Amino acid sequence: MHRTWELGVVLASLALAACSGKTPPPASPPPTAAAAQATVAGEGAHLLLLVEVGAEGGRVLQARRVATALPRAAAPGRPGWRAEVVDLAGAVLHAVDLAPPDAVHGEFPGPDGALERVEVRRDTSVVALRLPLLPTAASVRLSAAPSALPAGDARRARAAAGAAVPLATVPYPQAAP
Repeated sequence: MHRTWELGVVLASLALAACSGKTPPPASPPPTAAAAQATVAGEGAHLLLLVEVGAEGGRVLQARRVATALPRAAAPGRPGWRAEVVDLAGAVLHAVDLAPPDAVHGEFPGPDGALERVEVRRDTSVVALRLPLLPTAASVRLSAAPSALPAGDARRARAAAGAAVPLATVPYPQAAP
């Protein structure tokens, strides 16, 4: 019972942090020539995109324009998932590495006092993406390294050796409020 309560507190804290906009800023690779041409002049705003990802794909839950510059990452994200903003031709305009959002880890003292690691995986996750405003962007692709998926996930078994597993593709909102 006590352990369940502790896990609930960890999950609630993570959900609150994700909803409050205090997510760690994404890492951005150096811009390509296409991205440099496509980025809106001035970096005074960016797009906050909340995407729900599950076994059946993904959907945009919320998209809104944020009136501050796109935050820069202090350190690269833990590899596992990747988000790519692409144009109609499929060229990558912006990419971000993400920590797998479908797993929550916790460590709790066991009956003998030793720490026990607990991992909870959800079937559906919500990813908060902070993206540059890109007028030529068409969609956002989410993928994962096979090792970032649960062992029993059928998508992991179908993945080619070393290839990323496609998780979802959602439209890039052009008219975010």
